[in-house]
Amino acid sequence: MHSPTRSARKHATALGISDRTVRPTLHEELRFHPHKMAVVQQITERDFNAHQTACESLLEGLLLDVLVLFSDEAHFRLRE
Repeated sequence: MHSPTRSARKHATALGISDRTVRPTLHEELRFHPHKMAVVQQITERDFNAHQTACESLLEGLLLDVLVLFSDEAHFRLRE
């Protein structure tokens, strides 16, 4: 409880026990859940307007029968 940002692995090392013992304790008794920190940038109204303008410009330059796909995924495959 004193170090909620410390990883389960670091807690296990500090306590001298297996992290397989620490993880259930953190989850079941302390109600902590595993997560990954993600550094993100704050999106402002100005950013939204710039994004919308860029999308509109892109769409104006496309042919009518073109299929455009947008994704928030960083990596994706066209073929499997």
